Amino acid sequence: MSHRASPVSAALHRRRARRSRASVPARAAWPFALLGALLLCPAIPGQVAWQSLQRPGPAARSQHAMAYDLVRDRIVLFGGSDTTGWILDETFEWDGSGWDRRSPTTRPSARRDAALAFDLLRGTVLLFGGEDRSGNDLADTWEWNGVNWTRLAPAVSPPGRRSHALAFDFASGRILLFGGERAGVALGDTWEWNGSDWTQRAVGAPAPAARGRHALATDPVAGGVLLFGGLDAIGARGDTWRWNGNAWSAVGSGGPTGRFQHAMCADFGRGRVVLFGGTTGNWVPLAETWTWDGNAWTLAATNSNAAAYSLAMAYDFVRGTSLAFGGSTFFQILGETWTFDGSQWLQPSSAASPSPRAYTAHAFDSNRQRFVVFGGDDGNLLGDTWEWDGTLWRRVLPTQPPGVRWGAAMSFDPSRGRCVLFGGNSSFGQWYGDTWEWDGTAWSLRATSGPPARYAHALVHDRGRARTVLFGGHVAAGMASDTWEWDGNVWRQVLTPQAPSGRIDTALAYDELRGRVVLFGGLDTNGFLADTWEYDGTNWIQRTPGSSPPVRYQHAMTYDAARGVCVLHAGLGDSGVRNDVWEYDGTTWSQRSAAPAPSGRHQHALGYDARSARVVLFGGLDATNAFVSDTWLYGPTRPARVTAFASGCPGAAGVPSLAVVQGGLPWLGSTLTLQLDAIGTAQPALLILGLSRTLWGSTPLPRELGAFGMPGCHLAVSIDASVALGGTSNARRFSLGVPAQTALLGAALHAQGLVVAPGANALGLALSNAVEAELGSR
Repeated sequence: MSHRASPVSAALHRRRARRSRASVPARAAWPFALLGALLLCPAIPGQVAWQSLQRPGPAARSQHAMAYDLVRDRIVLFGGSDTTGWILDETFEWDGSGWDRRSPTTRPSARRDAALAFDLLRGTVLLFGGEDRSGNDLADTWEWNGVNWTRLAPAVSPPGRRSHALAFDFASGRILLFGGERAGVALGDTWEWNGSDWTQRAVGAPAPAARGRHALATDPVAGGVLLFGGLDAIGARGDTWRWNGNAWSAVGSGGPTGRFQHAMCADFGRGRVVLFGGTTGNWVPLAETWTWDGNAWTLAATNSNAAAYSLAMAYDFVRGTSLAFGGSTFFQILGETWTFDGSQWLQPSSAASPSPRAYTAHAFDSNRQRFVVFGGDDGNLLGDTWEWDGTLWRRVLPTQPPGVRWGAAMSFDPSRGRCVLFGGNSSFGQWYGDTWEWDGTAWSLRATSGPPARYAHALVHDRGRARTVLFGGHVAAGMASDTWEWDGNVWRQVLTPQAPSGRIDTALAYDELRGRVVLFGGLDTNGFLADTWEYDGTNWIQRTPGSSPPVRYQHAMTYDAARGVCVLHAGLGDSGVRNDVWEYDGTTWSQRSAAPAPSGRHQHALGYDARSARVVLFGGLDATNAFVSDTWLYGPTRPARVTAFASGCPGAAGVPSLAVVQGGLPWLGSTLTLQLDAIGTAQPALLILGLSRTLWGSTPLPRELGAFGMPGCHLAVSIDASVALGGTSNARRFSLGVPAQTALLGAALHAQGLVVAPGANALGLALSNAVEAELGSR
């Protein structure tokens, strides 16, 4: 080794000189004495918190109406019917980044198949007609000023109707109304609104045939109002008409096939009318996008929005896009927001979200850092696939997904990079016993044999044994108590000496530190349960913790790897829907509290996002039995973190690597454990410990050490102490007890490994990367 003096060697010499006065364990406690001199702030207690990540948008619906408010730059949505068929009276507004629910003191009665248009003369959005909850065809006229709805009293009004259409005619400065249905009979009358009254226009031939469920839009190029399609006594229409302010004329040829319950709007930025969706009469939804240039229709070469009919669409003047929301696929009522920029449909990042739903299959893909949600129930059976990337939801459209279902279960297998899904209920008298896997791109059917068909079971992956574990659920014979394991190729039943009682809607989580599958609660033939069990791959063992959550089922549970606890949330109990959070550390359950928090719920999705070190929650059924679609994150307000920075330089065994050991984060009252890898056998090594990563005395960090015989090496932390790492292995650990003193919360210490490596450079030393350990409270 070179005898050239260096800051590193000088520091090591000083530390060696002190060795006779202090043992390694005694010296390992040094950082907190130094930190105490730096900490002048008051103590901060450890807390957990919920964080809401989305503005809740409209629930899934169809047969609603939308229009753009030119004065306030908002798209206004009203009414429609939800997944249960219930007719709504809600008002929402889209501001380009998200939906806001408005709460006017007065509003129209609940209705569907009404129509909206912007009244340029009055600067308000006009609503007319629709069908109410009693099946009546309405003839009332309302306007929305951005604060309240006001019912107008025109001297003359069109007869009550539903499934009509409105559009503003810029040429005449009036709103045009055409057709609709009244008592099941198609109408063919034409009306105009002048800002204060309705006037029926006497229209001679030629004119559109009487119809309903058609669409109108302003023609931004040729002027007037364009009409396409609809349903009359003959069937679905495929004709195009233009109103010029005085008369109708048939225009164009070819174009979209006959259809009804489609949506249209004027794209003023591109001089086009945009048409999307509808059905031809067989209730199969269409996904075609057509544009009208003033003379002819063109099928747009575009990726597809989700096929739908009974949706609504409006043009956003500020953003320059056509926005579509909701609709029906016959099997599913949609709650998705899409925008069309003239070439492709996209889901706005802030608005994209699975529809409100419950009983999904879900798992966190830790390899791709995605929370995956499949199917479930939103009043209809679902079979869509969604992924949460930590910030945004995105719907993916695989070609051959599993069939629609609810009550399935899913878990992620990191060794194979697959989400494994099993079973579920079709609600058509069919329970599934199939096994599917999702690789982030496609679904593949892996097995049709194995566990008997079931739903309301639980699934979790045992990482220690590389097995996906299934327990319980509802089978043909009743509530199951069987245990199965999937190894990626076949299912194998495990006959354990003892097992929890047969049950449904229990919850499983895999405790990575202890290598155990944890089960809590559920519902068996005797009622609600509150028992805790652990499975080690051979047997189920019931635990008797000192405290325990109250009885429940349809709850959710996941493992928080950063804090080493199983997190349990909500569910249904003997007193109804619960809204509590409990954590299990392998010994006892502890109740945690945080406000604000998600509403009480059951049948929701829960997973652990390792990237943010937070638990992510989605959806479920709330205490009013309403489906919800909110997304929340849960975790400590001041988490412990170990973050790598800087790069090392090589020794005989490569570049040394310093990292935290699983379960070794610096939580107050716990132990920080670091491991230095890639050390040559029997080579001396130590850990440099410092309070700073920017300065060592007056020396800026990182400091390049080429001048001291270590080219390519950088000192990245201040040298305030060092600890010898004994042993001769290629990987050596350092552990430091972290006092349970809240005054230390948020403080940071830094470490970098140094290895004696003769021949590596002139000084004969190698350095690892550095880490910053921030103290947190769980």
